[in-house]
Amino acid sequence: MLQDLIVLIIAVFIYFGAVQERDFAKLKDFVGRIDLKEAINKRPLKIKGSATLKEAVEKMRKGKETSIVVVLENGYGLINAEDIPEKADLNRKVSEICEKAELIPVERADKIITAIFAKKAQVALISEKGRLKGTISETEINKMHALARLDIKQPLRKVDQR
Repeated sequence: MLQDLIVLIIAVFIYFGAVQERDFAKLKDFVGRIDLKEAINKRPLKIKGSATLKEAVEKMRKGKETSIVVVLENGYGLINAEDIPEKADLNRKVSEICEKAELIPVERADKIITAIFAKKAQVALISEKGRLKGTISETEINKMHALARLDIKQPLRKVDQR
């Protein structure tokens, strides 16, 4: 009886894992067929690592963005609004609290998708020729996916206006 329950639990985990893996594979296949350059925010908010969290928050509010790229001495970091605690010390330097971010070449759609969906990052930093080109967000990829699913070759049916 206990063994049957354990086998059932394992089967459920395998099933959900397989479904999630299938959906992720479909998304990677979709992204491999589109031009991700269209989804790049070429003007992401940026701030120097020596700036304070207060300056970063003000810049995010003014720019109406939920993330900001931190320019560090040796690379880049990222701060997302959701990651800032409510009672955070606003005088701390952003270089101390940002999450180190890897530049992903724009032609590596698979790595971009993995960074955003598998690692649960909200934004991926995109490079071209080794330099920061911009950011791609989960929101932009989902938007492109939704638009790509529309079949624009089919004419819209006229609605009967009786």
